Amino acid sequence: MSDFYGLEDGAVPGFVGMDGQFIPFEELPEETQAYIAAMLEHMRGLHDENPLAFEAVIGFLSAKIDGFDR
Repeated sequence: MSDFYGLEDGAVPGFVGMDGQFIPFEELPEETQAYIAAMLEHMRGLHDENPLAFEAVIGFLSAKIDGFDR
């Protein structure tokens, strides 16, 4: 997975707030951090179990995220 997406193992992405400013993961609320970490761990497991399903989920999420600014 890291070869294709350029992510280091164990990396957690940061986020951009509504004002366009970068928000480091560590500054998000603890509940949000726990949810994101669990979701990423689930996605890593999905990639290990079924790479094609993983690609489908990533494609779907990317399309949804890309559509937010429209």
